[in-house]
Amino acid sequence: MQSIDPDYFKNKADELGLERGPQLQTIQKILDQRFPTKVRVMSLNRNVLKLVTPNASMASELRLNQINLLEQFQHQTGVTIDRLQIVISAID
Repeated sequence: MQSIDPDYFKNKADELGLERGPQLQTIQKILDQRFPTKVRVMSLNRNVLKLVTPNASMASELRLNQINLLEQFQHQTGVTIDRLQIVISAID
C-alpha cells in the first residue's frame, strides 16, 4: 500500500473550497503513525470525522481508542471533533 500524497488534502480542500486540508492532513499523519496503512481520513463535517478502515478488528480498535484519538486530534489541530464515523471498506 502506498502512502498518501502529502498535498492530497490541501489540494482536495482547495478544489472543494474548504479550509480543513491542513487539519485533515495532520489527523492522517497521526493515524499513519499509530496504524500504518490501516486507516484513511475521508471527511470532517459537522464535527464528525469519517474514517475508512479495511476490517472490523481495526474498526473495533478505533472505537476503543476513540476518546484518546479525539483528544489528540483536537490538541494538534485545534478542531473540535465530537465523534468518529467508521466505515469498513477497502482503502485505495
